[in-house]
Amino acid sequence: MREEELTPSYLERPYTGFLFKAVTSIYEKWVEGYTEAALAELLKLVVALPTDVKDQLWDEKEKIEKDLRQAYKLRSVDWYSTQQFRNRRGKEVATYYMEPFFDKTVRLLDQKKWLERGALRPRAKGHGKLSI
Repeated sequence: MREEELTPSYLERPYTGFLFKAVTSIYEKWVEGYTEAALAELLKLVVALPTDVKDQLWDEKEKIEKDLRQAYKLRSVDWYSTQQFRNRRGKEVATYYMEPFFDKTVRLLDQKKWLERGALRPRAKGHGKLSI
């Protein structure tokens, strides 16, 4: 059991830690060549982002998901060719969107100061609600 006093910094760490873990996981998958998995994880992360960031990313997230769905609906002459074609097209779509969307997400989080220690403190005096 914890003997030390619970300070506000202990309450701030879980969400910023969550963001750092999620961004690191996405980046590692992307660097290792798992672009589709990284993009899928990034699209899921948008749902858990603070409202001020989520609002700016939501329309682009919807467009990317639509393009991915279309890529995986394509057909070819037989089952094997269809799978190859879908996988190739899915990877092309993921490669096209991954870098700009990841960059925009991280820049927004950084710009809004969500990747800094103390990110969960109220933004202005008299503002008691968090934007999560």
